[in-house]
Amino acid sequence: MGGVFALTIGAPFVVVAKTLIAAAASNELSDAALTASGWVSIGRTCLYAGGIALLAVLLAVPVAMLVARARPVWQLVLAAPMLLPSYLAYAAWSIARAPTTPIGRWIAAAPERGQDWLPLLASRGLAVWGLALWAWPLAAVVIALSARATSAQLDDPLRLDCLRAPQRWRARLGAARPGLLAAWGLVALLMLGSAVPLHVARVETYAIHVWIVLDSHPAEPWRAWLASWPLAVLAVGAGWVLSERLARAGAQMAELADPSAAGAQILRRSLPAWIARSGAAALPWFLSVLVPLGLFWWSMGDPRMLGVFLERAGSGVATSLAVGAVVGGVAGATCVAVAQLAGSLRATGRGRVLLRWLLAACLAWTLLPGVLTGSAVAGAMRLGIVPEAIRDSAVPMVLAHVSRCLFLPVMVGIWLAAGEARGVADSRRLDGATGLIAW
Repeated sequence: MGGVFALTIGAPFVVVAKTLIAAAASNELSDAALTASGWVSIGRTCLYAGGIALLAVLLAVPVAMLVARARPVWQLVLAAPMLLPSYLAYAAWSIARAPTTPIGRWIAAAPERGQDWLPLLASRGLAVWGLALWAWPLAAVVIALSARATSAQLDDPLRLDCLRAPQRWRARLGAARPGLLAAWGLVALLMLGSAVPLHVARVETYAIHVWIVLDSHPAEPWRAWLASWPLAVLAVGAGWVLSERLARAGAQMAELADPSAAGAQILRRSLPAWIARSGAAALPWFLSVLVPLGLFWWSMGDPRMLGVFLERAGSGVATSLAVGAVVGGVAGATCVAVAQLAGSLRATGRGRVLLRWLLAACLAWTLLPGVLTGSAVAGAMRLGIVPEAIRDSAVPMVLAHVSRCLFLPVMVGIWLAAGEARGVADSRRLDGATGLIAW
């Protein structure tokens, strides 16, 4: 675990910090100055990020309120749409406004009707819609965790009061208000970074400004880091605050996993049928996965074009699959290592601060614009101690992907350790089932 963190976040951060200190020593801090247009760009970025987060929460609420009372595996199924690239839903839904479609022809003719604003509005609206379709599973998981933690205390009073279904929903939504705010905040923070559909839709976000600075000074990436200080402050602050909330969610999962807890018994008795839960999740899944895939298939026209694509881009597909497999393997090993560390520290009553610092650092790194973290990893790969054969291989790409998503295996590892009932953990240790034997 320590080696993965050092290679993917530690070394790149040290390289960036060294260049920033050198820039400060030479008083080259002009890129950190914020002009009026910079503040406008930050405000525009926050407005779009908040709108995307609000739409994602609205899509997530009906599903989360049902899945909260289901087995945790359904929350993992809900997260599957996020396995697709963030721009895929936007690209697919944009097919509906292609020039060959009736909607596309109507939008293309808008300037002739004096509606010059319509094409740009359609493009930006699709960008917001596409990103919300990608991010709603994250909001659903956060809301479901909050609702699951409070439903045990609400179920019996709501039954005794004989309230109608809409009243019960309002009561559960009120109790899950912290989860709703946390879901909105997490999605909004995620959108502050490099959201590709917003860039394609020509939304001048602050991440675009950072990207332009980096592109203008490829030999001096520290200038982009100086220019990105507002986003860095938000990322560090949010990483610290959210790390505590996420650790608290792990503790709540531990209480729900304890067979002796009354809440666990109530949840088991009140589980709805899995068919009903699947039906409630069908609409968001339909909009974010099935509709995009159907639109892509329809736009292909001749199914034989798929074979042509694989023939021409087969090597790229194979490379992507290999990189994904390696990144997944590293993430899985990291998750196991963190779970073992968290379990041992939990057994001795130490290490909560260490785990929170670890999760906060990984989360803050993820919330930074991807162009910054990618350039930092590239800078670390240019160090003299790195062999040229490694620099020219796919290793930098793997490290960049692991660096970007390291918070996820760390968070899941902490949750796995916290989700083990204390009685089960004590019995396992007495039986000698520690380390990899426990797995």
